[in-house]
Amino acid sequence: MKFCFIDESGTGDEPLAVMTGVVVDTYRMKPTKDSWEQQFQYLTNELKISIEELNAKDLFQN
Repeated sequence: MKFCFIDESGTGDEPLAVMTGVVVDTYRMKPTKDSWEQQFQYLTNELKISIEELNAKDLFQN
């Protein structure tokens, strides 16, 4: 079985909107989520902030 995560960006005052989807296999979903959780924990411990969601806009300085 496959799942598709769909997200959009730029649906406010921006002149462009982007939508993308990521299709994952249920067999790989649990190991992948565990790996991302480890990465979030590493960033949380190193940066001393709680990361609930990672947005690309937060990775770039204005």
